Amino acid sequence: MMLSSCSYIVIVHDPLSAKEHVELGYTYEKQKDYKDAIYQYKMAIKKDGNYDLAYFDLGNVFFKEKKYNDAIKYYKKAIKINPKNTDALNNLAYTYYKLGDFKKAKFYILKALKLKPDSKIYQSTLKEIESKL
Repeated sequence: MMLSSCSYIVIVHDPLSAKEHVELGYTYEKQKDYKDAIYQYKMAIKKDGNYDLAYFDLGNVFFKEKKYNDAIKYYKKAIKINPKNTDALNNLAYTYYKLGDFKKAKFYILKALKLKPDSKIYQSTLKEIESKL
């Protein structure tokens, strides 16, 4: 008896947690496989819509693809979920900087610095923004 060569595995339940999807997405992102990274980050959000890191990482991929408006959308979602996500505030500020909206850029970097005043990265972002004002 011969078996058909067209076999498929059906997965009814996604066994990965939101955190595992983010970790997998990060692996794809490091390999510059942004399509699969985006898919994994969106799967993480589907698993846990309140996982700010998934939104943050999704924003980072869109930033790398120079899709700044999409990046802003996801950074803002990350911040809405976790207002103390200073990295999202920094990256949102830098995205506005890249778009030439220096006023909004300064607003968000100052929010990040208010939470982490000693951050050299955030201070550097502020300095770069202020050089354009």
